[in-house]
Amino acid sequence: MVAAAHAGYIVSSRVWHDQWQGDSYKYATITLGVPVDQFERAMRRPRGLALRVLDKSAAGQDVMDKYVDLQSRLDNLKATRDRIWEFLAQAQTVEEQIEQMQGRVNNLFCVFSPRSPSGSSSSSCP
Repeated sequence: MVAAAHAGYIVSSRVWHDQWQGDSYKYATITLGVPVDQFERAMRRPRGLALRVLDKSAAGQDVMDKYVDLQSRLDNLKATRDRIWEFLAQAQTVEEQIEQMQGRVNNLFCVFSPRSPSGSSSSSCP
């Protein structure tokens, strides 16, 4: 409930019983992950729920470098995807390329082929 109330999550938890001077005690360890802006409020809440707090500790991890790295990688992949789509949009099929090359060959053939005595070139030339 503490984690959810502060937009966080439970990382780990442990509950155990122990005897001390003939009495049985219940202990618990809970590790929570909460956003920075919720940290102080989240730290106050367990104190209000416990009969006695024996120990507390807090630690943080700066994940900004990881975030920046992942964001850069994501941006690069998106740019690569977009560039590939551009290439595909401009690409011609192999068959279209063959037809264009054949047309160029035919054109060269007509230009450089010997003409018949009547002045016309091969029948396949315009």
